[in-house]
Amino acid sequence: MALQRQWKVANNLKNLLQKRARQLTNECSCLTRLGCRKHQIVHVRDICGDIGAFQGLFRHNVTAYREMDAIFKANGLANMVISPSDVHIREDNGGKYLELFANKVLPFELRDATEAAWEHFRGTSKHMVNGSLYEKAAKNLDEPYTIIEDFTKETFYNNSRADLKVKQVVRRYVEANRDIVIWTARISSTAIKHKMLCGLTRALRKGVALDSVRQATEHFVFDRHW
Repeated sequence: MALQRQWKVANNLKNLLQKRARQLTNECSCLTRLGCRKHQIVHVRDICGDIGAFQGLFRHNVTAYREMDAIFKANGLANMVISPSDVHIREDNGGKYLELFANKVLPFELRDATEAAWEHFRGTSKHMVNGSLYEKAAKNLDEPYTIIEDFTKETFYNNSRADLKVKQVVRRYVEANRDIVIWTARISSTAIKHKMLCGLTRALRKGVALDSVRQATEHFVFDRHW
């Protein structure tokens, strides 16, 4: 009986390792295909007409900015100088929230880091991490450091594929000793190529805060479903 149990445990472990190996192979093959793609050139059109559809995203952006310090404090990031990452699930009156955090120390001057961060988030390269753009329209508003974007893109993970329609507000908040970029988006699926992504609709809040007081960069990411 003891040998039988040991054989069963060994067999289950072998199956788990094989499953994980297949998963890693799929993930790496996806990255290989990405590496082989040519650099994508995207022609960005101007957003014309009414921007009323973005008003809710403006409110979410301001709310994210106001809540940022409280969330840093609640999750132990306010005075942290090491480089951890963490994921929390919490509930409040608005429902369940998935929050992902990371903290990194960067060996750069604050001005260089803030300008590089804004250059990245105001452009198109941020869209290429997990997919490619079909089309994009954007507009720089009269307010300092505020951009609205309307685009469609293909996104993928392993063998899952989806075409997404995104409306997004990207805003930079410049403080005396800190620079913050926050983007809020409303994402809906226009074409699903994998049943696991069927019905995907979500609201997204993300941001990066660069702080000169501790010579550190606080990088926070909110992925809130409502």
